[in-house]
Amino acid sequence: MRFRFSLPATLLLLTLAAAFAWLGSWQWQRMGEKERLIAEFEAAPELEYSAATRDREGYSRVALYGRFQSDWHVLRDNRIERGRPGVEVFSLFLPDHGPGLLVNRGWLPLPADRRSLPAVPTPDGRVRISGLLAPPPEPGVRLGEAVFPENPKGPILMTYFDFQQISDRMEDGLHDAVLLLDAADPSGFGARAWEPTVMRPGQHRAYAVQWFALAATAVIIWLLLGYRRTRARDSHTSDNGGLA
Repeated sequence: MRFRFSLPATLLLLTLAAAFAWLGSWQWQRMGEKERLIAEFEAAPELEYSAATRDREGYSRVALYGRFQSDWHVLRDNRIERGRPGVEVFSLFLPDHGPGLLVNRGWLPLPADRRSLPAVPTPDGRVRISGLLAPPPEPGVRLGEAVFPENPKGPILMTYFDFQQISDRMEDGLHDAVLLLDAADPSGFGARAWEPTVMRPGQHRAYAVQWFALAATAVIIWLLLGYRRTRARDSHTSDNGGLA
């Protein structure tokens, strides 16, 4: 049995196979990155909050003393919790030592009237908080414009979290990380089950397998078309020979 290929079909199917294989490899690579990220997240060391901690990259578990600025909050819009719309609350915390720090205090539901914002109860005076120092959240999909005012007073609603814009508007600057408040801390809201990533490694693995399967399918289709084309040609030749 010989193989005969059609150039257009070959170009199309092999291009598709290469594209599917590349997408599978990319998803597999993302799976490895997520596994390393989760391992780092779960193995974050407990450190004293200090200048050395602030300069450290990655995740660190810390406890610190200071006070919340009660009239300063960023509300990250479009956060869904159990099917209910709400916001993620980032409050400005002023440590006893060092620059201001944004604290992710968890989720609050939005009022039925979207023209008003939820009240953000905040502890008064000097308090101790603890949690996980983490890189600021990435903006992701930028829907609309996230404008942060020059002199924020009261909760500020942002369609997406733009850490750089927030930091640029702060006279004294901000620590280039956020604190994910511990679930047991009374100054937070909701369950606060922090995850380092939205998509788990298993999801990337499943997508990679799907893309690799599509690449294999494209190659199999190309082979089947080539052999079918050969059989059809041989059959036609045999019929012509029988008529002679």
